[in-house]
Amino acid sequence: MPGWRLRRMIACAVLSLACQRPSWEESPNAIRIHAATFDDPPTFRGKAPDLEEIICQRKRNPLRSLRVTGFLAVNQQRAPEMDEVTVEVVGIYFRKEVELPKSRKKRTVKDIMDLTISQYGSSATVGGLDYMTDGRTNPMSVIRHNFPGGVTRSGYVRMAGIYELREDRSNPPAVQAWQYYVLDEENDRVSATYPGEGFSSFVDAEFDFADKWKLIWRLVTILKEPNIPAVV
Repeated sequence: MPGWRLRRMIACAVLSLACQRPSWEESPNAIRIHAATFDDPPTFRGKAPDLEEIICQRKRNPLRSLRVTGFLAVNQQRAPEMDEVTVEVVGIYFRKEVELPKSRKKRTVKDIMDLTISQYGSSATVGGLDYMTDGRTNPMSVIRHNFPGGVTRSGYVRMAGIYELREDRSNPPAVQAWQYYVLDEENDRVSATYPGEGFSSFVDAEFDFADKWKLIWRLVTILKEPNIPAVV
């Protein structure tokens, strides 16, 4: 066997040992192995769209004249880039950062609420959140939070337990109704409505939610007619 062929076979064996069972998790889709001393490095190609090249060196050399440097390219599943949106429900002490993958696609307020529950759990879990709808045009009816107890943002101490607020239309002319506010990273309100426009259901309203945006819910009291007699 020619000497160059023997040297190449031994180099491949040494490289294989150098890159076997590395400390990181080895992908089954190894893409390229390259020995710097080869004239024509062997190449193994795969179809991974996202590769990270990792250098593994082995200086130990059974031939003394051979130094092998190997490059192992592996298919790594990188975590998607994430945005953080603050979700707050005033009055029941819920304020959490919710992660959502960066996207150019618009998301509804309902999408953000459902993401919040998927990350923090329902009200059956301490720190979790629930909501209920009633099927009307603006269907939010009940929001509850399993508050772990402690000091609120206002500095008051509140007991642990489930805190719930719900709409109430049974005492006219006063109506207690949920309103949501979507604020961008500059705290400008992007969900504002103007006279005559009406309100969009949180199920349908879409926004370009992005990093540092906020979604705030408030249960507000609205009077549909005067409740104090006019002074004549």
